[in-house]
Amino acid sequence: MKISAYIVMAAAIGLPAPQAALAKDQNPVAKTTVSQPQKTTSWKKGGKYKGSGKKITDYRQQNLPAPATGYHWVKDGKTYLLIDSGKGTISSIKGTTR
Repeated sequence: MKISAYIVMAAAIGLPAPQAALAKDQNPVAKTTVSQPQKTTSWKKGGKYKGSGKKITDYRQQNLPAPATGYHWVKDGKTYLLIDSGKGTISSIKGTTR
């Protein structure tokens, strides 16, 4: 019933009937895009690291201390995490913690 009312109104202003349905249902200007909020992670010293960050091999360029044997630095977002390579636990956190 509503679609026929749009068709009648469209005919009154001079739009052909198929364009009236398009103007009502498929107007890209009337639609809004809602972005999903970014997933946030709170890193905790001693917690398990389950992220997908990039392993850092040039720790000196990032002004990070040398990792002890059995540890490595990971950059996840803007955060640097010192990870125990064997256990996967976070030993130290540098930078923002999101």
